[in-house]
Amino acid sequence: MKALRLLGIALVAVALCAGFTACSDDDDDNSGSSSLVGKWTVTVGDDDFVGDCFTFYEDGTFTDTWYYGDETIVDRHKYTYDGTTLKLIFLDEDGDVDLTYTGTFSISGKTLTYYYHYVDEGSYDEEIMVLEKQ
Repeated sequence: MKALRLLGIALVAVALCAGFTACSDDDDDNSGSSSLVGKWTVTVGDDDFVGDCFTFYEDGTFTDTWYYGDETIVDRHKYTYDGTTLKLIFLDEDGDVDLTYTGTFSISGKTLTYYYHYVDEGSYDEEIMVLEKQ
C-alpha cells in the first residue's frame, strides 16, 4: 500500500512538471517584436517606401535599404513594440528623430500589414503599409 501511494505521488509530480513545461511563455502569437525580426520588402504604401527593404533586428533597430539611381542607400533607424503599439522611429543623418510612425500590425503568413499614423509638418496622416517577408 505504501508503494502504491509513493507511485501515485510520483505520477502526480511528473504530470505537474510536464504541465509547467508545456505551458511556456513563448507561444507563437505572430504579433510580437520577435516576429518582426528579419527582412521585409514594402509592397503597398507610401510611394517613397514601395520597393524598400526593411530589416528588423532584435536590438530595436531596423535598416531601410533603398535605391537612388544606381546607388544603394542603407539608413539605420529604431523601433519599439510594447505588445500593442509598434513605433517606427526614423532618424536623420545626425541620429536625431526625424519622424515617428505609430500604429498596430498583424501578420498573416509572410504578409505584415501595418496601420499607422504620424504628424509631419503639422499635418496628421493615417496610412497602411504592407510588407512581405523575404
